Amino acid sequence: MDKLSEKELELVAVLMRLLWLRRNSFIFEKKFKDPDSVVCTARAVIEDFQEARTHEVKITSATNMGSGSQRWIKPIQGFIKANWNASTNTSNLGLGIVLRDEVGEVLACACFKKPPISDSSLAETMALWQAVELSHELGFNRVILEGDAQVVISAVNSVDEDLSSGGHIVEDVKAVLRERRSWKIQFTRREGNEVAHLLAKKALLVEQDQIWIDECPDFISLQVCKESYCTGDS
Repeated sequence: MDKLSEKELELVAVLMRLLWLRRNSFIFEKKFKDPDSVVCTARAVIEDFQEARTHEVKITSATNMGSGSQRWIKPIQGFIKANWNASTNTSNLGLGIVLRDEVGEVLACACFKKPPISDSSLAETMALWQAVELSHELGFNRVILEGDAQVVISAVNSVDEDLSSGGHIVEDVKAVLRERRSWKIQFTRREGNEVAHLLAKKALLVEQDQIWIDECPDFISLQVCKESYCTGDS
């Protein structure tokens, strides 16, 4: 780490993950990828990530100027953290969810594509519910639901009934949290929700919903590596 530049470290991190995936592909699927293709894929992953992040860096810097940054923090031992995010354009609504364990490894992630809506709070509420459903379907008992939609999280934590357009979903989430005392919901800034944001952006482009179990898709692998090895425990 002392000898390599930040860009070189990024390449090493992605290469190591791809080599691990290449090994698993050979063992479990009997597929053997050419070494040159692994290097090419690693460079492509980094280029795609940097391109996707170019305009986001400017927006994040302007939004958080004068305030301390907050990166993704690993959950405490025995818990998994489920981050969610929503992204919209004129044609679609994209929902991104990622579930990670106490060491930062991706247990599952998903891209859900929905018809567009104009209510950003409702979009985030829908993403939250998808995170709840995915965590429940996979049988996780200790879950920290984390997102950057302060309005939605405040509504879930409120004792008052939510009468907004997404209020029925908020009330359903409240019911889940009452039944599962080891589940909780918390707020993070955008910097702490980057992987879910990348998944939500990707969801705008997919043809159909996609779910990965015990697999980390290439387009989020660099950000996952950065957050897994550069953050402390919560």
